[in-house]
Amino acid sequence: GALAIGQDGALHSMQRGDFAVIFPDVIHHYQVFGEGGRVVYFMIPPEWTGPFAEVFLRRAPEAPVIPAGRLHADIPRALEALRGADEAPQRGALFQGYALVVLARALPELRLRDRSVPEGGDLIYRIVSYISGHFREEVSLGGMAAALGYNPCALSRIFSSAFRTNFNGYLNGIRLSYARERLENTSLPITQIAMDSGFSSLRTFNRVFREQLRMSPRDYRKWAGTMGED
Repeated sequence: GALAIGQDGALHSMQRGDFAVIFPDVIHHYQVFGEGGRVVYFMIPPEWTGPFAEVFLRRAPEAPVIPAGRLHADIPRALEALRGADEAPQRGALFQGYALVVLARALPELRLRDRSVPEGGDLIYRIVSYISGHFREEVSLGGMAAALGYNPCALSRIFSSAFRTNFNGYLNGIRLSYARERLENTSLPITQIAMDSGFSSLRTFNRVFREQLRMSPRDYRKWAGTMGED
């Protein structure tokens, strides 16, 4: 069938065999046209993006669709292989491996732009873009409001209604995603990861990590199977 994906106020059509990549925290919607069509969705957790994590945090595609004529054959092969991976003994490892194959073949086909330079005037998208570009720095609701030209109270209401959390909750979620990727894929000291992720102190990092994941960063690194410095 046919599908249309809306992103950043623009509508992109998809036909049989086309492929699209929607980045995290990018405002989008989709609509299916006609009957009898079939769409395959592959949801990739942030912790599976490995060497591409920085790309997803810092960049976003100008257009998400890769036409069938430009689609690398490894992508449909990987998606087809996933259909039989549910019962595999090493299911998690297989899914992550196929995810990296898909990303390695898809990302070079997309024109990416810096998230810190948002397009359009959508306020929610501007908020997401601002935090994605500055979460590793000292960020405050007041500072973001000044940068975007809005009242802090108005932005606070948007976080409650659109994101179902407050400013600090959303910001810490982005920082934790970044920190988890570093814990899984590097041997950097935990203190350095905490500082690089934007946390003001190791104590704050440990507290937020435990609140969200019910374990310490050190235990998470062991659970993820990577050995690094504490």
